[in-house]
Order: sequence, then C-alpha cells, then structure tokens
Amino acid sequence: IRKLPFVRYFITENGACIYDAKEDKVLSLATIPLPLALRFFGYADKLPVIYDCYKDGGGYTSRRMWPLYEKYIPDEGIRKHVISMRQPVDDLITYLKDCGEPLFKMQMFFTDMELRRQQMELLPGLFPELAFSSSIPGNVEVNIAEGTKGHAVIKLCKLLGLEIEQS
Repeated sequence: IRKLPFVRYFITENGACIYDAKEDKVLSLATIPLPLALRFFGYADKLPVIYDCYKDGGGYTSRRMWPLYEKYIPDEGIRKHVISMRQPVDDLITYLKDCGEPLFKMQMFFTDMELRRQQMELLPGLFPELAFSSSIPGNVEVNIAEGTKGHAVIKLCKLLGLEIEQS
C-alpha cells in the first residue's frame, strides 16, 4: 500500500499513529504510557487470556504465550496473520520495562466469549484512559483514549487545515 502513489497519509495502530508517506515521517502519535500499560497487563495476568502489544512498528508477546495462539485464535488464517506480526520475547513485561517506551496498542485474546463480553463492559470503568475495540473474534484491542481512528481523522484534518466535513 505504501507504494501506491495516490496514498499519502496512513492512520495505523487503530488510530495511534498518523504517518505521511510522501514526507516519510510520523505526524502524530497517541501512545499508552508505560506505567499505564504495565498496570493493564497486571490486570490481564489475572484473567485466562494471552496478550501482546505493539511498539515501534512491531508486535511483541511473551515466549510462554507464543504456543497458545493456536488455542486462543482457532481460525487458521487469522492466527497466521496475527503470528506473522508478532515477535516472541523471553518475558514481555521485563522487555517493556527494559525498553522504557510507551506502547501504540495492546491486545488480549479470550477463549471464553462470555468473559470477553463481560470484560468489554468492565474495562472502560477500570481504565477510563483507554479505548477498547475488537476486530477479530475473541480479541480486545486497547489504545489510549485519544488513539482511535475517529480521533486520528479529526487530528489529520486539523493538520491539513481541513474541516471534518471535507474528510
């Protein structure tokens, strides 16, 4: 897609990043501060889920969770896509602490869809700084509240001097 000459701006990571392909630069980031991410992962550790994150254009997960993707993502095509975008690290929390950088996005995968539904209701009250969405069966995607596609479109319009109605 980056090679298509008529596509200049990209909104990625669910809206956490706005990128200008012509200038090859990031115009805006809406990241999750590391302390907030660590608090969220501490919560996730109490649930029967696996989780991962995106930072610096890459996806990361703990090596212990890597073999569990087959159980948590039963659809082979979706699973292959997800796995192709992840890199296992010895321990995700230790890796993130060592890096010390904010995250673009976090994600949890559930096998219990009722628990997932309950968490989608509970999470906004527990973590009001975050936005929750889902794009595939069984997942919950997590961004900073301002890191949504809607926020990114509004921000890009402002950066380009456009009214939202022109987008």
